[in-house]
Amino acid sequence: MENVHENPPQEVVVKEKELSLNDFPETREASGEKFNEAAKKIQEKLLELIRERFDTPNDGWGFHNSEHTKGVINKTKKIIEALRKGEVMLSNEDAVLAEMLAAGHDTVQSWEAQEILDANAPIKRTFRKRARIANEEASTQDVLNLMHEANASHAVFTQADVAHAVEAMNGTIPNWDAENKTVSQPITEQSGILARIVALADLGDAGMDTKAYLESGLGLFREEQLDLHNINLESLSSEIKAYYTQRMYNWIISQVTFAQGRKARYKEETAGLPETLAEVFSEFDGTITAAQQRAKQWKEKIDEQGEADACAWCLKEMGL
Repeated sequence: MENVHENPPQEVVVKEKELSLNDFPETREASGEKFNEAAKKIQEKLLELIRERFDTPNDGWGFHNSEHTKGVINKTKKIIEALRKGEVMLSNEDAVLAEMLAAGHDTVQSWEAQEILDANAPIKRTFRKRARIANEEASTQDVLNLMHEANASHAVFTQADVAHAVEAMNGTIPNWDAENKTVSQPITEQSGILARIVALADLGDAGMDTKAYLESGLGLFREEQLDLHNINLESLSSEIKAYYTQRMYNWIISQVTFAQGRKARYKEETAGLPETLAEVFSEFDGTITAAQQRAKQWKEKIDEQGEADACAWCLKEMGL
């Protein structure tokens, strides 16, 4: 596998002219099937962008790739279905637009490698620091560029659609909730319904898909912990191997508290939405239990082998 340290951080690439509301019409000329067709085509183009940019030996094994995006699209569909059961009025165009925006929420993943020396650590660790906010802004431009191209012959996408796109992309900007030890997003009860749908789908694994949650946690670790790629265990001291083992185990434990935090935030994040939404966010307890069981398995293996000798097993479990 190619060494990620030899690759420079990705550049945020957007067109020279950033698009805004004024580049789009106020009213729609092409609606119904033409709108659906245009939105579906853009969705596929956005997925292709992600596959080209991130489904590589270095990035495809991480978290922000086409599998994550397809998962967000599928969860968006399930959330829309649950909301409709609760008599939330969502048109077919609303649904198709929400799926398109879900496809575009992570098309840019700029980052830089940073080193840090943790307290009592024997060596520095290198991690991937994402360009938070800049990534979401650049992803928005990817979406708007394709919407603008689709308007070349007919006014398919309007200023209202652009407003939905900007709000939905900004709604996925991650923040850290220190109290609940999990990620939050800048979405409130007053946010637009499409932005709320995409945001809930983006962080929906813990409540909607236990298997995906467990797998995505490992993927995010692989993506972020750059110094654990391509390790030659034979060249490491027992102290460093034990340190790596402890780092990986701490991450596995954090996946328990992260899921508990997502459950704790659910009521606030779904305020004002119908109770039918709980039908698709029914896996919190199962996810927490599964994460706890995995953490227990890890502890037993580490206790059995010792921290230094367990490093190889931990790396394999992490997919490294």
